[in-house]
Amino acid sequence: MQEFFDQIQDPNIMQQITNKANVSEEEVRRVAALGIPTLLEAMDRNAEDDRGAENLTRALNEHANDNPYEPVGFLDRFLGGGGEGERMVDHIFTGNGRQVENSMASRTGIQPDTVKRILSVLAPLVLAHMASKWSKNQRAQQDVPQQQPYPSDPNRGQNQIPGGPRIEMPDLRTQPHRESVRDFTKQTRRQVEDRTGGSIFDMAKDILVGNDATEKDNGGGLLEDLLGGLFGKR
Repeated sequence: MQEFFDQIQDPNIMQQITNKANVSEEEVRRVAALGIPTLLEAMDRNAEDDRGAENLTRALNEHANDNPYEPVGFLDRFLGGGGEGERMVDHIFTGNGRQVENSMASRTGIQPDTVKRILSVLAPLVLAHMASKWSKNQRAQQDVPQQQPYPSDPNRGQNQIPGGPRIEMPDLRTQPHRESVRDFTKQTRRQVEDRTGGSIFDMAKDILVGNDATEKDNGGGLLEDLLGGLFGKR
């Protein structure tokens, strides 16, 4: 995920984000420092049950060809009159988008409506980035040469009719597997956690359930540390 944080700091991409959301660069960075980990935490939770895993797999497959690094047309699609970006945020947060926005606003000092606009830009970018990685992982798995079952088994004739076709065992790597989606979301989550420490996801959990900001959160020190960890010194 670090390349994603680096990419959204590209001046051209950042300008598109600020223009589309009508916000400042500093507001984007502050909301992104909390919003992106919170989005990842929510997707990780959603993937814990079968329906959530299926929905996330479908979304990743549908957005596999999106290019978040050519944001002009990409963001127009999500921020147009249809409000697709807002719907995506609400879906990821399972209908609790407003609660998340209010909780995040109390920690960043940014108005809830501004948080909402920024999240509506960030969510499609995050999903497109993840979908690209997911698609590459799936292609890599499918490109692994398939092994023939029991190549050195002296009793392999039991799986083959003399003179007839060999009975192939199913290749489980190419079959839908809920754990693969869960592993993917957890791996993505860990990439951010390694960069910032576990405290960011503790805060993300509080944000998702609407807990009030703690004195430490409001002090701003933790958020500043997160900004430094995710975006570095600029």
